[in-house]
Amino acid sequence: MATSSASADFTGTLLYDTGVDFLDNIGEITVMCWVNSDDTTDDFDAVVCKGAPAGEAWFLQNGTGNGFAFRVDTNLGNGFPGPESSVTSTGVWYNVSGTWNTSDTTTRINLDGVEVASKSRTGSIIANTGSTVKVGTDGFGNIYDGKICFVQGWDRQLSLAEITQAMYMPGTVPANLQVYSQFFTSNATEYDLSGNGRDFTRTSTGGTSNDGPPVFMLGGQ
Repeated sequence: MATSSASADFTGTLLYDTGVDFLDNIGEITVMCWVNSDDTTDDFDAVVCKGAPAGEAWFLQNGTGNGFAFRVDTNLGNGFPGPESSVTSTGVWYNVSGTWNTSDTTTRINLDGVEVASKSRTGSIIANTGSTVKVGTDGFGNIYDGKICFVQGWDRQLSLAEITQAMYMPGTVPANLQVYSQFFTSNATEYDLSGNGRDFTRTSTGGTSNDGPPVFMLGGQ
């Protein structure tokens, strides 16, 4: 078992794209990653999202009040603004996750495994054919400034117990896991360890940080 000591540094320029259309036209979703912001004041900067160029589906992003927000757009309308966490600080690692389930019509944002805000959202996630899952950008020019690692996405709503497990031991909640990339570096390709082959390709330059979150990796991945 090994701990994380590195991350990709998204200095407002580093962008990744799977080039794959997935995590849409579904009734449940969980998106999770670790983040360490250099700037919390830029509204709507995208951490992980499925947005442009073919419309919008969901966004894990900076909120309007110096926290993080999770927005889900459905066939019944735009989900803006999504529920938002309390104010977060620069230079601090946070685990941020967003969940949504059409059965209870609620979008939730979790910070470090604790639900901190929620909002009603009915319908099903837009079938956003042609748009791809991205890290560090939404395709509209809202580019994240800070560090990101351990990006995970599921096509179901995880319980808070599962969120805590996946937060500290990424890749250990495999049921319905659709993508899992570690983002230790700013390599040209960040490989998908979920087994689904949805690798992220770097589309612009960035850096690598020797700073990482308190995560345990089974087998010393």
